Amino acid sequence: MPLAGGFVGIIPALTLLNKEEGGPIVMSSSQLILWGLGIAFFGVFFAIPLRKQTIIKEKLRFPSGTATAQMISLLHKKSISAEEASWQTQWRCLLYSFLLSGFYTISSYFLPVLSQLPIFGYSAKNWNWFLTPSLSYMGQGIIMGLPTTLAMLVGAIVGWGILSPISYYNGWAPGPIDDAQTGARGWILWISLAVMISESLVSLGVIIAKEIQQRWRASSVYGEEAINCEDEEPCPPEQLVPSWVTYSGLSFSSILCVIAVTILFDIPIFATLLSVVLACLLSVLAVRALGETDLNPVSGIGKVSQVIFAGVIPGGIAANIVAGGIAEAGAQQAGDMMQDMKTGHLLHASPRAQFYGQLIGSFVSVFVAVGAYQLYTSVYTIPGPVFQAPTAMVWLDMSRLVNGHPLPPNVLPFIIIFGVLFSLPPILEARYPHSQLWRFLPSGIAFAIGIYNPPNYTLPRVIGALVTDIACRNNANPRLIQALSIVVASGFVLGEGTFAILTLGLKAGQVGSS
Repeated sequence: MPLAGGFVGIIPALTLLNKEEGGPIVMSSSQLILWGLGIAFFGVFFAIPLRKQTIIKEKLRFPSGTATAQMISLLHKKSISAEEASWQTQWRCLLYSFLLSGFYTISSYFLPVLSQLPIFGYSAKNWNWFLTPSLSYMGQGIIMGLPTTLAMLVGAIVGWGILSPISYYNGWAPGPIDDAQTGARGWILWISLAVMISESLVSLGVIIAKEIQQRWRASSVYGEEAINCEDEEPCPPEQLVPSWVTYSGLSFSSILCVIAVTILFDIPIFATLLSVVLACLLSVLAVRALGETDLNPVSGIGKVSQVIFAGVIPGGIAANIVAGGIAEAGAQQAGDMMQDMKTGHLLHASPRAQFYGQLIGSFVSVFVAVGAYQLYTSVYTIPGPVFQAPTAMVWLDMSRLVNGHPLPPNVLPFIIIFGVLFSLPPILEARYPHSQLWRFLPSGIAFAIGIYNPPNYTLPRVIGALVTDIACRNNANPRLIQALSIVVASGFVLGEGTFAILTLGLKAGQVGSS
């Protein structure tokens, strides 16, 4: 909820508005609770219809959800993928990888150079072409697999090796390279979003068309029993979320969002409804990106909503920030729900129980997040010297940009070219499903994530996937290696996540690190 509710982003951003922009907007505890209740649920409801397509049919990996399932299975002495490895072997692999990842996390805190190895030279480091040998990132790469990580690498080469220098040296992005507004990073961001949006929306259209065609043929030729003869639902009906609960809940939570936003910010009802619809549509993009790469591009999704909303309410800086926050909240909640659903699918848990658990957790977290935010703001100025809340400035600067400035210079032709280019594979694959050509084309989502993130985030993921692929190809029992690699990957992810809490405490106490 601190992320989905914008307590580290849009809420501080609203307090930075000047008088000409209708600010500053400082909300009371009751207003923050109303805001949290308004945006906490519709993403959860919207994720439920996506479960069957993304998890059961497409079998997207959702790396963090898979790692969680592996951890739970080991703790309960079960196995979801490693039938040939004993529980003791799996546990040792998990423990050693966990400790190794934790050791790297602590070491990189005291020796920051370990997180920025200039393997391509110091000049290339300016373009983020250095190696961050994070074992957590390598573990994510192992779970993603080689095709996805190679697609990300292609995106990084195109985005950060070709387009970024072009934009910088031609004066189209004259600011600092890492600047999200005036720098090369902000320039190529629009190309990344164009690829993600075009492929996701076209893929969604193809999926809908296939479903309609399949059901029409099945009902007219073979009868209802022939529908979905493949990829059948593994859960019994009593464990599924009823459709009436999903759609009535989605309607109710959307209305609640409209009411909350109208009361708090006096935004026209039609505009808030539009922002909720955009949030749901963009949640499809978030879920697919998360399923393939373990990265939820919520920041980019919020920016897309801001751009669209700038045309709906021109000059409405506060309304623009709120609209982006609604889109981000929907994507965040839907992504979290789908990660949990992936875990539950691998462990044969009840989707209905998970769904109700998520609703309860979301409700409680509204009050917890508001209490924590108010506690901190009563002691510190946010943004301020201690808690700078950099994303707040990003939200505000982006809102000002889209309400008074055009797209970065000369980026529109590239947006059109890459958007059209990556909208074609889903159409061609649907038209020629038996062609082997499509498996050699990079995934548009993964390619876009490679542009969206600096190369130092992509390289360790490629290394993890590549090492695992080589080990499987050169071992007499590749199935065992593949199974144990998932266990090791889980240890890598969990180790860094756990020890990061310790490093945060050390950083807060200003211990050791410069």
